[in-house]
Amino acid sequence: MPNYLKHYEQLCSSRKLLHRTKKDDVYYEEHHIIPKSLGGSDDSDNLVLFTAREHFIVHKLLCEIYPNETKLVYAYWMMSRNVSNSKYKREY
Repeated sequence: MPNYLKHYEQLCSSRKLLHRTKKDDVYYEEHHIIPKSLGGSDDSDNLVLFTAREHFIVHKLLCEIYPNETKLVYAYWMMSRNVSNSKYKREY
């Protein structure tokens, strides 16, 4: 059985180590490592920047880890429908 939590933590920590910053020429999405719906904060140590594809993957992992958390399932569902209020089109 896959260890979704392990994969989630590895992806978050490896991308956090890249020290990415938002720039006009590179599109990143901010992600709460501990989701706000699970008590996570807006503190910088709880935030990481992902590409749209990485962000989609971590939300899929979160749904596998927490299948009964409706807010996480809804966020993933919205991403899978490519619905966004962003001015950028997500590309996976």
